[in-house]
Amino acid sequence: MQEHSKTCHSVGDKIEKSIVPQGKGASKKKAKSGNINTDAEIKELRKLLNAAMKEIAELKLSQSVQERKTAALLRRTGASYVWCLESYRILRRHAISRRDDCLSEPIFFGLAGCKFRLQANLYGIGCGAGTHMAFFVQSKVVDVARMDSCCVKKTRCLIRVASQREGVDHVDLTFDFSVSGQDRRRSTSRPLHMWNTLFGREKFILFEELEDQRVGYVVDDMLILEFHVID
Repeated sequence: MQEHSKTCHSVGDKIEKSIVPQGKGASKKKAKSGNINTDAEIKELRKLLNAAMKEIAELKLSQSVQERKTAALLRRTGASYVWCLESYRILRRHAISRRDDCLSEPIFFGLAGCKFRLQANLYGIGCGAGTHMAFFVQSKVVDVARMDSCCVKKTRCLIRVASQREGVDHVDLTFDFSVSGQDRRRSTSRPLHMWNTLFGREKFILFEELEDQRVGYVVDDMLILEFHVID
């Protein structure tokens, strides 16, 4: 029994000695692993939060742009066209480097045989180059016979740089358009079946004023140009 007790006691000591250190080491290892996992989860949560905040900001911007587009569309009376130039800064840089015009899609508004489009130069032309935005209306005759038979021979029109802030006046230019050409249109020698520049100004608005955020012609990188047939 004495020998047996001695043997069991020594084996027990060995077990205790072997188990306790291993348990402590495993606990430390497990705690360290837990900390790593927690840090990774926090980073992932931060990443998701940033993505969500970015998406919310984009949705708010999109909603704001749509609201101002809708407000411009509600101003339409009769024959008119609203042209929204988004990414204004990119278009402006492009115009400065290449001297290109921005052209709208063709517009039809009841004058048979004719179509129109808006022309904006975001660098400027002539004596307004570099300082003023140029803005014009162009015309093209697609059916001479229909144009000649058109009952509306003369109409009053308006082109506009629209302010997107309440209480700020739009920049307007009115002009008379005559099918026969008996008006004060910009002189041109191009054939009727080609695009001809009709009315507008080389110095329509100063870029300094156009880009002034307090005035609101360019808001959230969007410029709104309009064409209206008044009478």
